Amino acid sequence: MSILDQLLGGSDSESANVESNSSDFDFGAAPGFALGASDILRSSSSDDGDMESNDFVGIGDVGLGFASPIVIGTSSSSDSASANSVDGDNGGLLGGLL
Repeated sequence: MSILDQLLGGSDSESANVESNSSDFDFGAAPGFALGASDILRSSSSDDGDMESNDFVGIGDVGLGFASPIVIGTSSSSDSASANSVDGDNGGLLGGLL
């Protein structure tokens, strides 16, 4: 067919298409835990003349905390490219006669 194309003057056409799609999903968590206490082994004493008192307190306040921040993220992208090539050699050796 190549010789006939050269004699009659054929044309070649090429095309290419490229597509790319991507998507990402991210998930993250950072849990935290905290325990707090105040007034551990506190003592107090008072003297009112006739009466004297001593008080002992084991733990005054207890605090418990938990936190878990969560991060969620998504992303996507799409790329495409196309190219066309036409070789328009329509003359050929016999192109002028036909």
